[in-house]
Amino acid sequence: MGGYVARAVARLVPDRVEALVLVATSSRADTPAQARRKAAAVAHIRQQGYRGLSRAAILQSVHPDRAGDGPLLARIRQMGDRLGGEVFLRQAGQARESDRDRLGAIGCPTLVVAAAQDALRSLDEARELRDGIPGATLTVIDGSGHMLPLEAPDALVDATVPWLRAQASGASTIGS
Repeated sequence: MGGYVARAVARLVPDRVEALVLVATSSRADTPAQARRKAAAVAHIRQQGYRGLSRAAILQSVHPDRAGDGPLLARIRQMGDRLGGEVFLRQAGQARESDRDRLGAIGCPTLVVAAAQDALRSLDEARELRDGIPGATLTVIDGSGHMLPLEAPDALVDATVPWLRAQASGASTIGS
């Protein structure tokens, strides 16, 4: 969801965004299947209450090799617990609409970072962002799923810090 918000800010107040880093995001709308799954999750939580992220949801968000990484999975579960049911309902209840037709309006330098093994956001989606935003750069990190900041923090830093240093500094930078 953060990438959608960051792009909207870059379009709405371009003079306040000097550079943009988009991590594990997409410009696509929810598919009908995604919309149905989100609606079912919202209905379930409204009826049964929020009991945290399911193991299946957590496993889908990480690289398959991390399925047995207890500390990582526990950290993701704890994040869900900290955010709670109301935040989950707000996020899951939001329809994601495509902004592909507005990507060309982003005028700041943009880095798109994707995980090669992200089961939630494909490399094609990352390429669409790169191709739609004028002058954008794409970096792909191998060995991570959707949870790049938790799964591959050093690789993410190695991808973003030099790029940010190469950009003009001094204005706000929004990352997602």
